[in-house]
Amino acid sequence: VHDREVPASWGGFASASSPIDLCEVDRRHNLSASAFEAEYLAAARPVVIVGGAKQMRAWRTWRRKGFFETFGDEVCGAQKLPTWKGKLLDGPEGEGVTLRRYFERVAAGTHNADASVPPLAWN
Repeated sequence: VHDREVPASWGGFASASSPIDLCEVDRRHNLSASAFEAEYLAAARPVVIVGGAKQMRAWRTWRRKGFFETFGDEVCGAQKLPTWKGKLLDGPEGEGVTLRRYFERVAAGTHNADASVPPLAWN
């Protein structure tokens, strides 16, 4: 069994035979950049920032139709994960898929219900 160091607030060490307990993660609303840096980034603590996107112009103005009209034909690299069923990519892994096709396939449920959505690399 190989131990690896984890933050002291999590108990110090963990191993495959003694898994880390789930930790409490703060949920913060209206967290300033300086507070985020001091309380979370510098301390390497996780945080869920609630409602942060609602102040962004995109939250108020973007709609699905406009998004796909503007970006739908953009080609992105995607990674095929073993949890996915069906065909997600248009070509070999890493070759790419359009954003429109990617989201169509995700919405069609071509993955296991408990699987995460494969990551995109959009340059």
